[in-house]
Amino acid sequence: MKIVMFGDSITDACRARDGDYGLYAYGNGYVKFVAGDLLFSDPTKYQIINRGISGNRIVDLYARVKADVWNETPDVLSVLIGINDIWHEIAHKNGVDLTRFERVYRMLIEDTLQRFPNLKIILCEPFVLTGSATGAAGSDTFKTFSEVKNYAKVVKKLAEDYGLYFLPLQGKLDEADEMLGKLEKKAADYQKQLDDAQKQLDDAKVTLADARLQLENAKATLIAKQDDWTQAWNDLNAASAEFDDLMGKFLELEANWREMPEGSAKDAAKVELDKLGEEVTAANDAMREARSKLNQAEKLLAEANNKLTKAFIDLEDAEVKLEEAQTQKDEYQTKLNDAKLQLADAQKQVAWAKAEYQKLYDTIDEIEGTIDNY
Repeated sequence: MKIVMFGDSITDACRARDGDYGLYAYGNGYVKFVAGDLLFSDPTKYQIINRGISGNRIVDLYARVKADVWNETPDVLSVLIGINDIWHEIAHKNGVDLTRFERVYRMLIEDTLQRFPNLKIILCEPFVLTGSATGAAGSDTFKTFSEVKNYAKVVKKLAEDYGLYFLPLQGKLDEADEMLGKLEKKAADYQKQLDDAQKQLDDAKVTLADARLQLENAKATLIAKQDDWTQAWNDLNAASAEFDDLMGKFLELEANWREMPEGSAKDAAKVELDKLGEEVTAANDAMREARSKLNQAEKLLAEANNKLTKAFIDLEDAEVKLEEAQTQKDEYQTKLNDAKLQLADAQKQVAWAKAEYQKLYDTIDEIEGTIDNY
């Protein structure tokens, strides 16, 4: 069974044109997949010929139908044309308007059926998708290209008028494009969540590092305050010992002074007693100051101990937050990986349009059965 696929760049898909290039002659588009599917089922039964030429319009197909279709005497002819008839008008003012498109397409069909009345013809629906040339959805450029849908209605009507097979494509491709868009958004959302989770993780690491630093500082402060308290305690003990020693001497001297008879000796002892009393008073003041410093050191030591306790609690909280942030990041990473896998699958489907052309495989199988019955 000889099958000729006739059309523009969508059919062409960078096919090799001269000589026997085997698989390269199918191009990189849907023709290659149709050929692969049919030749896999029976490599000797089918001959698939790619006759797509990039940039072609319906008038170009009509001009070369004899050389590229009739001379091949095919059993099945597949035609996909229409988008360039609009594109050439946008880019070069050399398009084909809808009325002329229908008239020339009818001529191509009628002239072909006149020469090959038993030829099975598949008319593929012309379609448009968003892209660098056609523009984004909703743009003025894309709205202009969407005129192809009226061309598609003409193609469907021609199929009905001549009893030919019509292969709808726009709906399937729109579904695939929508699915791809949703998956791309899903992947982008997960990527943002992952980035946010990574930031939270980084912040948690910084918080943990700060908590560890605060803990070390609190430990150092506590040790310093313990040293200060120990020094204050030692100073108080020394001041107390000094006071007790002077007080003992004072009491002893006072007792002796009271027993002494009046005279110059007692007067000299009184002078010494007064001097010793001043030393006792100074020692008492030093002891009170040492006690005050000890109280202050005890207060600072208690504060340092509280800060150390808080630092331990903050450290535990920071470790918990770090673990939670890591867990959340791992969850988002898993979701992102899943989304990327789905996106890759969808992009592959859209890129090669294999799923969208499944109906073409089925139609060719149906045609094969019809031809086998003749």
